[in-house]
Amino acid sequence: MDLTPDPIPAESLRKLHRDVIDSEFEVRRILQQASRLRVDLQSGVSSRSTVKGATIEEVAEGYLQLRTRDVRARVGRQLFFKFELGSSRYFFAADVSLVLARNVIRVTIPGILCVAERRESFRFHPGDTSHSPTRLEFTTPDGEHLPGVVKDWSYHGAAIEFRSRIRPNLGDRLILRFLDGGDASKSSFAEVRHYEPIRGQEDWHRVGLSVSEVLPEKPVRVDRRESILSGALVQQVPSGIRLKIRNFDRDTFKSAHVAFRNDRGEAIYALVDTYGDSRGAPAVLIPPAWGKTKETLLPLARAIIETFAAVREPVTVMRFDGTHRRGQSHRDEECRSRGSEHLRFRFSGAVRDIHSCVQFLDDTAAYNPSSVVLVTVSLASIEGRRAIAENPRSRFSGWISVVGLPDLQSSLHVISGGVDFGAGLLRGIRFGLQEIFGVLIDIDYSGLDAIDARLSFLEDARRDMRAITVPITWIHGRHDAWVDLERVRHLLACGDTSKRQLVELPIGHQLRTSRDAAETFALVGSEVGRMALGRALNPVVVESHGHEARAHDLAAPSPSILRGLRDFWTEYLLGRENSGGFKLLTATSAYREFFETQVDELRLRDGDRVADLGAGTCELAARIRENGSNAIALEIHQLDFVLAALRDGRERDARIRSDRGTACFSILADLDIGRTQSILPLQSESYDAALASLLVSYLSEPLAFLVDVWRILKPSGRIVISTLRRDADLSRVYVDSLPERYSSRALELFGSPRSEVLDHALPRFLNAAARILELEEQGRFRFYDAPELAEYVERAGFVDVRARLGLGIPPQAVIITARRP
Repeated sequence: MDLTPDPIPAESLRKLHRDVIDSEFEVRRILQQASRLRVDLQSGVSSRSTVKGATIEEVAEGYLQLRTRDVRARVGRQLFFKFELGSSRYFFAADVSLVLARNVIRVTIPGILCVAERRESFRFHPGDTSHSPTRLEFTTPDGEHLPGVVKDWSYHGAAIEFRSRIRPNLGDRLILRFLDGGDASKSSFAEVRHYEPIRGQEDWHRVGLSVSEVLPEKPVRVDRRESILSGALVQQVPSGIRLKIRNFDRDTFKSAHVAFRNDRGEAIYALVDTYGDSRGAPAVLIPPAWGKTKETLLPLARAIIETFAAVREPVTVMRFDGTHRRGQSHRDEECRSRGSEHLRFRFSGAVRDIHSCVQFLDDTAAYNPSSVVLVTVSLASIEGRRAIAENPRSRFSGWISVVGLPDLQSSLHVISGGVDFGAGLLRGIRFGLQEIFGVLIDIDYSGLDAIDARLSFLEDARRDMRAITVPITWIHGRHDAWVDLERVRHLLACGDTSKRQLVELPIGHQLRTSRDAAETFALVGSEVGRMALGRALNPVVVESHGHEARAHDLAAPSPSILRGLRDFWTEYLLGRENSGGFKLLTATSAYREFFETQVDELRLRDGDRVADLGAGTCELAARIRENGSNAIALEIHQLDFVLAALRDGRERDARIRSDRGTACFSILADLDIGRTQSILPLQSESYDAALASLLVSYLSEPLAFLVDVWRILKPSGRIVISTLRRDADLSRVYVDSLPERYSSRALELFGSPRSEVLDHALPRFLNAAARILELEEQGRFRFYDAPELAEYVERAGFVDVRARLGLGIPPQAVIITARRP
């Protein structure tokens, strides 16, 4: 199966926009004007919740040269851009033809420019679809009933024309009833946005309306906070996640992996954490965030557990993997390979999964909760909203939406960079496979399901919110480029607003491992207490990472898992069939500078013995030989988990070895101290220096490893250790360095720089790099910021600990140097 997004043809874009400019001269003229004025082109939202964009540096024959911002570009990829010029808004699609340098690309000149309308939703005209209305009747505030005709309509508004000898009193709000089309006979509320008499047509008037069958109440007040936990009495869990610091019996905390089936007979796998007597205790249900698994939201679950434990109140917290998406739960056979997990995903199915989880809790004697609070993160607000609307009173006692998205259509429009998938699907346009914030889905399958289930549009969300009567706390990020705050305010105003609050925090959309995430999750724990117990609890800030946290979710690796890890690292280091792998990174200037910094910090002298821990393809020996190997003679002991990588390094070493200088010895060893052995297979106090480059993130016992490195070093021996930073993105380094693939360095590493070889090797390596990030999110790996790693090094007994950053712009790694006293 080809798992790459499908390009959207120009003809489909034509159908999505009312006005299109297809004159080559006019297209070039507008783009040249945008270039002269340095107009900002917007292209959706990045993974860091910033607006992706570009400016046009050159309009040449056949291509545009762009300077990009947060745009991941590779040759052949289709990009979407929208921009404003004067009073007009434009949208276009272009294919990447060349990556020149960091943030500089060339794209094909678009054949058409689409003129985007100010109205946010696509306008339909009578006859466009079978649902299109043509006739209506509206009632004025004076009770006058007037017939009218529909000129165009969207899911949020309509332009109508009617005949009247005098202008009637339209007021601010009308009652509207369509006489045909998909919403025939339904009454709606309409607010007058625009009025004008029609020139040349006596007694005819045109009115622009916003239309909804839900009458909004007064907008919810925004609680704008300058700090996340402002005014709260905050408790801290300072080191990992250690329930013993509460001075309660650890036996009252339990965790279980459970499995059950939904109403379709599909398996759902979940993690259930409980504190205290779980029978009849309130429960918290956490659906998976978009593209994530149940393990990702462990810090959120732990914050809730700790908050209740602090006041000795029992609680049950369930996280689950949804069906037909990433994780352990059911997927169809053809969707079990990496990248294909969401191809049969249904938003309606996600709603049913929530109901199935509540049913499981109710039917299980060990739980049978007194109430259920739903906590959703990001796009999970879509299915969460519907689940509560369908069951407003009986089982849910509240809903907390964390950086939630108000409706699906506008969210996909923002993320994609301007493509209105919902309107296109209604018009019969098919889009195929599309990448939605890092997840490949069949937008036709998933999108049509959402439309059929009435989960897609703002009007659908309004109806759901009108039906919800339980308390709602909506946490919005001030720096969240995904979500429009006013749209959230409007949505929360639909229905009973007396038990709803909207809190704006100084955060972005991504909440994973940062201090902001820990404090936001603490606030969620406090709100859960208010909804479940009737009183807000003091927030408990829990460190987002911790060895205890990973051990909680993940059992010790079995031999089969270890074999799988060895296979994974073999492909990561060497590539499939030894074609690229980690050498794609070592060929970049960013990595060379990073590694040379580590070598400089080792301060090696003639005769030193060096332990290269996690040597991989033996980059240390190569760097030393290339940088003047005849100046000093060293003895390097290279340890790694992957035998094939050590062999590759030995063959490379043989090609560049000099007559005098460094001697290398390879040792096959699993460096994960505590999992397979108690110490490194090296003698005590026998090494002058040790390097552990980008290794410690992948060890289950980093402190034990560092203590043993201290053992093998001589007094005053130096250690240099590095790790990827929290929320690191190595693909940024790879993509920024694409132009270097034809450098002399690449020639040496790969031989003839055949583009077809590298073009296949790079995507495979990027997939492997993405797998590392996924394993980190699951808790199998752990990335560190400088203070965290420095603390580990100090606890291991080292002194003179110093930290610096490196590996790309912005830096993706931390380098720590220290010595044994």
